[in-house]
Amino acid sequence: MTNLHSKLKEALSKRQYTEMSVTYIFVQIRKILEKNMTESLFPLISFYANWVVHPKLDRKEAQRELGYFDKKFEEANCLLIDFPIIDETKDFIDFSKLKEQLRSFFDKYNLPKIILDEPCYTLFLDNLINILSDCSLEATEGHTFIERFSFEPQRLSGDVSFIVLLNNGLSYHGTTNFNYLNHKKGGEVIENINGRV
Repeated sequence: MTNLHSKLKEALSKRQYTEMSVTYIFVQIRKILEKNMTESLFPLISFYANWVVHPKLDRKEAQRELGYFDKKFEEANCLLIDFPIIDETKDFIDFSKLKEQLRSFFDKYNLPKIILDEPCYTLFLDNLINILSDCSLEATEGHTFIERFSFEPQRLSGDVSFIVLLNNGLSYHGTTNFNYLNHKKGGEVIENINGRV
C-alpha cells in the first residue's frame, strides 16, 4: 500500500466532511489517477479534482462542459425571454454520475466506500458545491453564447443552484436538488419527480 493510498484511505474513513477535507480527498484522488495514468477511466472525477483547486477553470474539459450549454442556447436561438430548459441530469450538475465513478474508483483501488452512504454523501456534496461556488468555469474562444458557468453557495442541504452567464449580459439561473425531490427552473418547479411540491 502506497503512502498516497494510505492517506486517502484514512481521509475516506471519516464520517464528517468539511470543505477542507473534501478538497484534500480530491487532491489525493487526482494524485493516484495521475500516478497510475487512469484519468481517462474516471473523467468526471478528474474534472472535479481539477476544478476544486482552481479559482477559475478554462481548460479543455471546462470548454467541453460549457459547449453543452452553448449548444442548448443555440438550439433555442438564445431567445431573450424563453431560455432553454437545461437538462438537469447533465453529468456535472447531476451528481449521481460522480457517485458511480467514485464507487468504481474505490473498487479499483480497494478503498472504503463510507463516503457514498447517507448521510455522508449528502454532506460530501454539500461541501463540494460550496467549494465550487468559489470557482467558475470560464469560456474561451469558440463559444457563441456562453461566457461563464458557476454554482451558487447552498442555502439548504441538497440544493444545487447555478448561473449560466451569457456573453450578451443576460443570465440563466437554475436550481435542482441532488436528493431528487424536485427540479426547479428560475425558482419555479418544472418537474416534481416524487409527485410532491
